[in-house]
Amino acid sequence: EELRNRTKELKESEKGGDNMSDVIRELVEKGIAQGREEGREEGMAQGMEKGIAQGMKEGMKSGVRTTQAKNVRTMLGKGFDVCEISECLSLPVEEVEAYAKAGS
Repeated sequence: EELRNRTKELKESEKGGDNMSDVIRELVEKGIAQGREEGREEGMAQGMEKGIAQGMKEGMKSGVRTTQAKNVRTMLGKGFDVCEISECLSLPVEEVEAYAKAGS
């Protein structure tokens, strides 16, 4: 009964309508702010996951390149020529030459 009377009062009076509009506006603004914050948090979490995955991938590539460079230098030191190293390590000749120059 009390709720019904209060609702009727708010609907029928001009000031009541304004009050209801203010309450609704406040609820909408609060909902928008909460949605933005949740979206921001989710976006950051997804960004972190992608960044970590990409960093790991790049780190692995870097490790492979470092190992390949060491292998090239070792084989050059043992007298292998660039073509032999290329064939043994399944690397393009240009890449073997680049590793050889970097090690000089």
